[in-house]
Amino acid sequence: MTPEIKVKISAEVDKLEKGLDSGQASLLKFAKIGGAAIAAVAVGVVALTKASLANIDALAKQARSIGLSTQAFQKMTLVAGEAGIEAGKMAGMIGLMQRNIVELSQGTKLQVDSFKSLGLSIKDLQGLSPDEQFAKIADALDGISDPAQKTAIAMEVFGRSGREAINMISGYSEKVAEAAKFQNDFGISVAQSTSDGIERANDAVGRLSMVMTGFGNTMAGVVAPGIEAGANALIAWAQSIYGAEAALD
Repeated sequence: MTPEIKVKISAEVDKLEKGLDSGQASLLKFAKIGGAAIAAVAVGVVALTKASLANIDALAKQARSIGLSTQAFQKMTLVAGEAGIEAGKMAGMIGLMQRNIVELSQGTKLQVDSFKSLGLSIKDLQGLSPDEQFAKIADALDGISDPAQKTAIAMEVFGRSGREAINMISGYSEKVAEAAKFQNDFGISVAQSTSDGIERANDAVGRLSMVMTGFGNTMAGVVAPGIEAGANALIAWAQSIYGAEAALD
């Protein structure tokens, strides 16, 4: 009986060792794959962060140029983007709208007549932020049934891009409210304090790049004489070889 027990235990140990070896190989393989995956994810996260920094920085600067918070401009650009209007063009439209509202306040006949066609006066728009003014005008435009008149007034208020604005004004207030909710739900919306910090970070990175460029310039100046001397020595050496070949010929 004893020999049989020894054989059985030996067989079981062999299976265990094979299992452990197989498990170890699998773990090593997993570790290699896992390490590569982690590295790939890390690279992806860095790239995504860099892109986000650049995008938010640009958006914040555009928003500030037209007197809007980053959050307010974000929700507008989402609605605009889905209507085929890029952020830069949206900022341009709001800028022209603000200029025309100023002209309306000054009693400029063209703007008085245009806003009157919308059922709006300067009293309806004073004290509102640019995004609120845009919403009020968009809702008024949406109420005009004649497509030609709607386009003409939109171009008078928003400039040449007013024609494209027609694509986003239908149900605008509801669309922008839904856009704000979507951005808040998924952490897309950026608070003003955050966007300010991102702008400062981007500026710091830009200056660091300049510093490194300066460092490179300084190093180039330091090593230039040595490079020149080495290059001239190689040229002289090459000339001596060609001279020796000519003499042999």
